[in-house]
Order: sequence, then C-alpha cells, then structure tokens
Amino acid sequence: IFHIILIMATSSWSREQQDLQRLLDTTRNDIDKMISYERNGNRANVVKFKRDAKAKLKQVATRVPKLERQLQGATNITDSELRLRASQLKKLKRDYTEYKGLIENK
Repeated sequence: IFHIILIMATSSWSREQQDLQRLLDTTRNDIDKMISYERNGNRANVVKFKRDAKAKLKQVATRVPKLERQLQGATNITDSELRLRASQLKKLKRDYTEYKGLIENK
C-alpha cells in the first residue's frame, strides 16, 4: 500500500509540473504573438494576448509555490529523483521570471 501511495504522489507531482510547463509554453506563445502584433500596430490583439499571458502567469505564480512545498515535504524518493524535480522546478521559476519581465516591459 505504501508503494502505491508513493507512486501516486510521484505521478501527481509530475503531472502538476508538466501542466505548469505547458501553461508556461502557451504563455510564451501568447507573448510572441503579442510582440508580433505590436510590431504590426494591431493594438487590440496586443492587449488581448498580454491579458491572456498575464492570467496564465498568475496561475503559475500561485501553483509553483505549492509544487515547491510538495517537493520539500517529499520523503522516500531517490536522490536522483529529487535532483531531477529540483531542476524542473528551477526551470519553471526561470521561465516564469523571464516571461513576467517580458510582459512588464511592454
């Protein structure tokens, strides 16, 4: 039973990490579209994609700390799994910071 609980916790963490990465990927697409429309002078679409990107970043900002707490409280995972998760978490934070900066400069 303990092994099943551990697998569920691992898959839950991985699923959330993947969801957040997908959310950040779509945020990046929104930012790219926003920049493209800005170059073309299409203000309405700039506003739309900026709003969409901000909403997605807000979701990431609330969900990443929860993921981080889960990682800090994780027990019975291997050192290599811990390092992998820490690396994935670091990438999420790095992407978030980069995209937030791009949005704030527009």
